[in-house]
Amino acid sequence: MGCYSLEDQLTLSEVGEKAFQLSKMTRNGLPIPKGIVVGKTDFFAKDTSIVKVEIESYLSSISAKGYMVRSSAIGEDGEDASFAGQLDSFCVTSDIEDIVKHIHKCWDSYYADRVLAYQKSKGKKLAGMGVIIQELVNPDYAGVLFTESHVKEDTILVEYVEGHAEKLVSGSVNPESFSVSKKTKKTTSKVPFLMDELIQLSLKLERDFKGAVDIEWVIKKNKLWLVQCRPITVKGFMPKVYWSNTNVNENYPEAITPLLYSIARESYYHYFKNLSKLLQIRERDIQESERDFSNIIGVWGAKMYYNMSSIHRIISKSPFSKVLVKSFNNFVGYQDGERETAVPVSNKSKITFIRQIMRLNRNLSFHVESFESRVDLYKKEVASSFNHASLQKSFHDFVEIRMHSWYHASLADFFAMIYHGVLGTFCDAYYGKSSEKIRNELIQAIPNLVSSKPVQETWLIADSIQKDKEALRLFETENSRKVWEGLKSNSSFSVLYQQIAKYIKDWGYRCSGELMLTETNYIDAPEKYIQLLQGYIKQVHQDPSELIYKKHQESLQTFQDFKKKIYSKNPFLFPLNWIKVRAFSFVVKQAKKGISSRERVRLKQALLYNELKTVLKRISKLYPERFPEKEDLYFLKYGEIQELLSASEMFPEFSIQEKKAQFIKTSQSVYPDDFETQLGKYPHPSDLPVKNKNMEGKVLCGLTACGGSIKGRARVLSSVMEAHKLVEGDILITRQTDPGWASVFPLISGLVVERGGMLSHGAIVSREFGIPAVVGVPNATVRIKDGSIIEIQADTGEIILND
Repeated sequence: MGCYSLEDQLTLSEVGEKAFQLSKMTRNGLPIPKGIVVGKTDFFAKDTSIVKVEIESYLSSISAKGYMVRSSAIGEDGEDASFAGQLDSFCVTSDIEDIVKHIHKCWDSYYADRVLAYQKSKGKKLAGMGVIIQELVNPDYAGVLFTESHVKEDTILVEYVEGHAEKLVSGSVNPESFSVSKKTKKTTSKVPFLMDELIQLSLKLERDFKGAVDIEWVIKKNKLWLVQCRPITVKGFMPKVYWSNTNVNENYPEAITPLLYSIARESYYHYFKNLSKLLQIRERDIQESERDFSNIIGVWGAKMYYNMSSIHRIISKSPFSKVLVKSFNNFVGYQDGERETAVPVSNKSKITFIRQIMRLNRNLSFHVESFESRVDLYKKEVASSFNHASLQKSFHDFVEIRMHSWYHASLADFFAMIYHGVLGTFCDAYYGKSSEKIRNELIQAIPNLVSSKPVQETWLIADSIQKDKEALRLFETENSRKVWEGLKSNSSFSVLYQQIAKYIKDWGYRCSGELMLTETNYIDAPEKYIQLLQGYIKQVHQDPSELIYKKHQESLQTFQDFKKKIYSKNPFLFPLNWIKVRAFSFVVKQAKKGISSRERVRLKQALLYNELKTVLKRISKLYPERFPEKEDLYFLKYGEIQELLSASEMFPEFSIQEKKAQFIKTSQSVYPDDFETQLGKYPHPSDLPVKNKNMEGKVLCGLTACGGSIKGRARVLSSVMEAHKLVEGDILITRQTDPGWASVFPLISGLVVERGGMLSHGAIVSREFGIPAVVGVPNATVRIKDGSIIEIQADTGEIILND
């Protein structure tokens, strides 16, 4: 009377959602264990004696050794409430008394406190209960499949355990899991059972349910059974975005104005779109990644951040993506691992990738020289740009170079990253834990590195001053401003003045925040360079070029030792070892070439932005009433400036003061260096967890940039403009370094940098001078007190706080 077979056409209001769906799936030919249902009529009667004979009759035709007795409440497993795990299920024997006893237990769970609380929280009331009695499958594996993963878009997520699913539901063991791309049907890992049928049936059920579902399943001897299917009531995929200011913090250390942000946002869009072509990403994938290209960076508290989710998602579509993601993270100093799973690619794509890389690598020098020439021509153009038309052209030409001609420059970054990563793989294979130290030694003191030239020229100027008694007296007795005025006004110092003036003209834009536009450099404040010279005169006695030469010889010795190690590892495989040595030599050479090229490009990038700074000052003078202060123009986006110059603004009336007030308010918010958000959400800094790495204990940890150990006094500086505080032998502690810091390296004995990677400027220059350096040290400027005594154990990436 109240008992039905799962093969019957059942009524939802009588048997509940779970039994109703299992019946539909059975009649549709899906692999469902045989079973029957006791309807809600008997639930309300609370009497099984009437249907006991009927149950026995049905089960005799199934003749199973054991059964699952499962609740199927009317109102559960709906689109707005699932009641998952709230109502009881039991494994029972084939004894009819045992089965009847557990039917009553299922009925009792209808009134359990947890079920009543769930109904109240959801505003959803159950309307009775059916009970399913189903053949028990003793599975080899059991699990649950979600057709909409909460981890990644367009992905199926599967969790499983060995044996019964009860272990998964109860949480007594950690389940294994894997993902399946809905597009490619490829899995992220190997699994111990056949899963093609499971994936196909899950997609069919998703279509039948007209939405995402979760499916409980079991497998016995590679035969699949589905035991439940219900809608996913909470949206599965909740995209997270991972933000990090590592590396970009080096170029943009302070709050950035709307102009700089608009330039950077568009620039990174084109940069990564060009990079994706270098990475041999398919055109179709590039087109489908538009949202990622458009959101490479973001701004939080007026500070720039990388969108690591978008970057990793782009790189994941390239051949050798696993190596490339690791290389990129190492390149920028991101230490939180991968944020995207690699997309499988064919061997043909990998071969094409290698061929393309080798071809581009042969032409790297041409591309770098092309970029350098383009910037030098721009500098000449700006020198004669004063009227409206010429300034308009100069502004548009900057935009063209930064947005569309950066391909030539991006190759230098690309090859520095690629070969630095490949060299790390070589070092890992032969040196294990010491591999980072060996890699750093192999690429230290690169000959003719452009970053070293300002240091050497500053030393030469300081040496000239020390040889001139009158000039030396001036530098030792007067403050920097009076020294500069004295050099200009006294004809006896004309040669020295010209020498210093030439340095400031050639290198004066290389200062902290050289891309910020708003920051002061040596061109703006020559007396700051005089302060640096005064420090050199007092303390720097060794010619930096001699030190670089010494470190270069050490690098060559490490290179020879490495080759010997390759030959000695398998002495009987000489031909193979010879090939490995040739490959190793090539990679070392190309890594140095890539780093050197990147430094050349960064020099011209700083020059380009300095010339833009000049153009913007002159444009401001064309509109004195609209921009009364020289930096007011920085509060327009670059597109607005283009419209301003062509008088094509849609809304020509605007308030700079309102923009400035909002900028000041926004820049007062301080966000963590690394954090995550939900897509489209704007969290307040107080809503974000603070990472307390390195906030306790006497040892801080980071990445080894240059090996060695040193003990000394810590100097915590925020800008190179504070370099006059350094005494020879101090250990420099700073938040980030950029090329402007290069000139202080002869004054320091060690370096600790809070943000940055293995190819950050501080890392590169520290290797030039063999200065023990650790980068990517969270909270370094907070934990290390100015003037305290610390010890750097750079080979292990550790800083020991002694005082």
